Amino acid sequence: MKMIFLIILILLNAHLLIGSEIKNKFLEGGKVFVKKCKHCHDRRHKLGKKYTKQQWNEYFNNEAQLIKDRHPEHEVKDLFKKKRFLKRLPYLKMYIIEYAKDSGIPSETN
Repeated sequence: MKMIFLIILILLNAHLLIGSEIKNKFLEGGKVFVKKCKHCHDRRHKLGKKYTKQQWNEYFNNEAQLIKDRHPEHEVKDLFKKKRFLKRLPYLKMYIIEYAKDSGIPSETN
C-alpha cells in the first residue's frame, strides 16, 4: 500500500513539474512578444487571430524564415541573428499559437 501511495505521489509531482515548466515557457513567450513584437503588432489577440495554428506552425518552421521574410527591416533581421532570441523562439511560437484563429479563444472587441 505504501508503495502504491509513493508511486502516485511521484507521478503527481512529475505532472505538476511538467505543467509548471510549460507554463513558464508560455510566459517567457509572452515576455518576448512584449519586448520584441508589441511595438509594431500591438496586441497578441490581433496578431494571433490573423492565422490558424497550422499557418503559424508554417511561419515558425526553419527558424521562422517566413517571419523573417515578412520583416525586411534591419532591426528585425538582426534580432533573428541573436542566439538568445533563437533559443526563445519556440516559446514565442507557443504564445502566439495560443491566440490563433482556431484556438477557441475569442477575439478582443475593443
